[in-house]
Amino acid sequence: MISDGVSEARTATGVYGEAALHRFIRRTRSLAPLQAVRSLLGDLRTFLADADLEDDAVAVCLDWTGPGR
Repeated sequence: MISDGVSEARTATGVYGEAALHRFIRRTRSLAPLQAVRSLLGDLRTFLADADLEDDAVAVCLDWTGPGR
């Protein structure tokens, strides 16, 4: 789960966007939740370089193990 501040993060050259988010999820799907969130924030920082976020950037990743556990 992410806030729109992640997918709508922008620099002078473009927007992080849904496509980048989908690529990120495919690339990191085997990571543990904490690693996934840290990796997403690192990916976002790399994209932004020296630009500032215009909105909050929130990410939550849950590790669901199924019913009854």
